[in-house]
Amino acid sequence: MKKLLLIALAAVLVVAFCAPAMAATKKVSFYGDIRYNTYWVTADEDYYANGLGDDDSDLQWIPDWADSRFGARFSEGPISANVELRPVSASIFRQWWGQWDFGPAQLLIGHTYVPGCLAPSMSQADSENAVVFGNFMDRLRTSQIRLTVPFSMGSFVIAALDNPANDPEWAGAGPPANYDTDVSMPEIEARLTLKIAPAQIDLVGGFATFDAVDKSTEDSENISSNILAVRVVVPFGPLYVKGLYVQMKNPGNWGDLSSTTLQFTKMRFDTTTGQTEDSDYTCFGGLVGFKINDMVTAEAGYFQQKTERYLQEEDTNGTYYVMAAITPIKGVTIYPEFAVQNFDDFTDAAGFTTEEGKKTFLGAYWKIAF
Repeated sequence: MKKLLLIALAAVLVVAFCAPAMAATKKVSFYGDIRYNTYWVTADEDYYANGLGDDDSDLQWIPDWADSRFGARFSEGPISANVELRPVSASIFRQWWGQWDFGPAQLLIGHTYVPGCLAPSMSQADSENAVVFGNFMDRLRTSQIRLTVPFSMGSFVIAALDNPANDPEWAGAGPPANYDTDVSMPEIEARLTLKIAPAQIDLVGGFATFDAVDKSTEDSENISSNILAVRVVVPFGPLYVKGLYVQMKNPGNWGDLSSTTLQFTKMRFDTTTGQTEDSDYTCFGGLVGFKINDMVTAEAGYFQQKTERYLQEEDTNGTYYVMAAITPIKGVTIYPEFAVQNFDDFTDAAGFTTEEGKKTFLGAYWKIAF
């Protein structure tokens, strides 16, 4: 991993030194930032669930390596590109894509944000972890071929994403001995953005499918997922309001990241009876913000998400927060915040409910961009 990181950074530096020679034909710009978490974190007794009535408080004083970045943007005529690296992670590359603007539309290929990444909240607590408590980010980023069509009132984006073909949740006899997945099409995801002054409305839809195949018997079961979502943003001078609603089927098979803190996200497949049960996911929330002046913006929000499946299976969680973004000088932003990640409870198929508790964050997130 270290060797790969050094090679990647060396490649970026070579481009940087060559940039003046390319200036006559290409435009190249570099950017980056470093981010840091400084929070006092309290977890309640239900979070630990050890029967001792314990809660616990700890200091979180760590860099946010996953969201810190260094990148380069390129452009030459109708061609543009972006390469973005993170300093430490199992996956170094945050983005790597090229785009061709051929007039009425832009064609992109590579690894970047998916159309369904809506995440309206500015919450930064715990490395922006509100994204897995209802501040919906979908799959965030993945490899894709994407077409963007702008028009007078907004834009239309449609993308063919890599299909992860995530296993169903096996029940009964478990997965077949010679289990395989057959993928016949990529995941399809689209976003329609409408700008109707003063509001912006984003509508998202998508579909994915693959087959789970028992190679010894050739029996197969189709696993499909879909998504419908809407985000509304309405500014009122220095005040702004944002709302979000998402509905999905089998988000765990889709590859959705927002629901990874929930149980019952995949289609349940009982190989003994052949019975299947889909997972239904819903997410909603909203926020209100106010730009106090050029240095300070305040925001408060609430988000919740839920999965439901077989018999009485149900899991919910959510987050609420109050925070500010303070920029004393260009490039430096401090985010003081109070945030609660409520794991809430889950109910199993027999109807037994377990409290999962919550974690409270009080502190600040720091970012210096360069």
